[in-house]
Amino acid sequence: MLTFWTEDSTKTQDEVIVYVQALRAAIADRHDALTGQENQLILHEIKTALRYAKVGDGPSPPLTLDLLKLREQLKPTKEMGSIRGIVAELRALAQNLRLDAEKGNGRAQNELSIVEKQLSVTQKQLAEQTKANSALEKEIDLFTSVMNTRLEFYRQLQGM
Repeated sequence: MLTFWTEDSTKTQDEVIVYVQALRAAIADRHDALTGQENQLILHEIKTALRYAKVGDGPSPPLTLDLLKLREQLKPTKEMGSIRGIVAELRALAQNLRLDAEKGNGRAQNELSIVEKQLSVTQKQLAEQTKANSALEKEIDLFTSVMNTRLEFYRQLQGM
C-alpha cells in the first residue's frame, strides 16, 4: 500500500480548507455589502467552524480562529447598509425632488440633476461589482472542485 499523506501534507490540506472557507465567507460578505442579502449557509458554516475551533477541533483551529477574527474586523457592518439600499434611497430622493422640480423649484431642479448623476454612477458600480462578485464565487467553486478531485485521486492511490 502506498502512503502519500504525511503529517505535513495533512496539515497543509487543513490549512487550505481554512483559507478557502475564510475566502468563501469574505466573498459572501462582499455580496451582502452589495445586495443586502446574507448567505445563510455561509453564516451557518462559519458558526459551526468557530464552535469547533474554540474547542480545538476541526481543521487547523488556531488558523480558523485567526482568519475568522480578521474577517469579523473587516466585514462591513449592517448599519452601513448595502449598495442596493443606497440605490433605492437615491431613487426615492430623485422621485421627491422631481415632484418639487416640476412645481418650478429651482433648487430642487439642481439637486435632482446631482442625485440623478450619482444614481447613474452608483447603479453602474453596483452592476460591475455584482458581476465581479459572481466571478469570484465561480472561481472559489472551481478551486473547491479541483481540491476535492485531488483529494479523491490520492484516496484512490492509497487504496491500491
